[in-house]
Amino acid sequence: MKKRIKTLRRAAAVLASVLLCFLPRTASAYWYYEPREEVLAFIDRTFSVELWHYSGGYWQGQDVNGREIRISDRQIDAAALTGYLNATQYVCWTGQLPDAALLEVQSGGRVRVSVEGRGDLYSGAVGRTLGACDFEIQVQPVFHVAANATLNSFVSGICITIPLVSSAYGCNLYSLYGFSGLGVISPGLFLQSDPGRQVAPYMHPSVISGSLGILKGGYTISAGGVQTSSDGWSVGFLTLSRGGAVGLRFDFPVRIVFTALRAELMWADDPDAEREVTDVPGGASGQSGSEVPPVPDGFWDSFYDTYPDYPSEPVFDPNNARIHRLY
Repeated sequence: MKKRIKTLRRAAAVLASVLLCFLPRTASAYWYYEPREEVLAFIDRTFSVELWHYSGGYWQGQDVNGREIRISDRQIDAAALTGYLNATQYVCWTGQLPDAALLEVQSGGRVRVSVEGRGDLYSGAVGRTLGACDFEIQVQPVFHVAANATLNSFVSGICITIPLVSSAYGCNLYSLYGFSGLGVISPGLFLQSDPGRQVAPYMHPSVISGSLGILKGGYTISAGGVQTSSDGWSVGFLTLSRGGAVGLRFDFPVRIVFTALRAELMWADDPDAEREVTDVPGGASGQSGSEVPPVPDGFWDSFYDTYPDYPSEPVFDPNNARIHRLY
């Protein structure tokens, strides 16, 4: 008897579901779209900014788009006291989309490019796809230097402040001159937690004997990527006293996340609700009945409102040179 009742109940449920398919939809039933996201891939990468000192009283470099990055000596003086300098511009880096994001873009989908990393490395970061194969990120960096310790602390007679980049954020760069090469680059190392420690082949500031830039002998250094003795080398050619032949490299390890942005079609069937279609979160669109509507105008605008960290337009103006400098 119990088995027969169960069978009858199942049959009634199936019949009810079939009948519901043919019943007319009420005015409160409609299709609408909701934003959905899916992380497709991520890339861990370290980007760098190199700044070299110029006799005009500033440090200068370029990003991948050739846009100028400039910091004045006065700003460096302040940074050497506080230990950091907030950039007022976005520095650009580019790359190729990973396979999953590339497939999404080439099939007509939308991909958000976002940046994750240590919060002390930048004060702002945005990303976007470029064409069908590439991406671009714009990072507003924070340049960190050692507080209350400069190259001047180790080498007397230098007329400008030359900061030391702590190993946690990059390194100093020196352009070496010697019998076996001219203008080869040697990286320096400074550990703020252990200022006197020397780690070969990275050049410690104390290896420089004076403002002429001549290196003390007997140390192992790296010159152009090759380990060699410090004998016979100098930083620049009689230019160190004015800040010549020295540079700063700042490293920015980041994770770039590629997320698919999708419009998911939803069906709302709530006969007790008396609300307009446009009240549905996510920018609903549609009409009563069974007809499936197209994705509405303005839907992606509401999607970006859902994710305010990503602008629908670039935050920079490449024709405005003022944003290319640090003032």
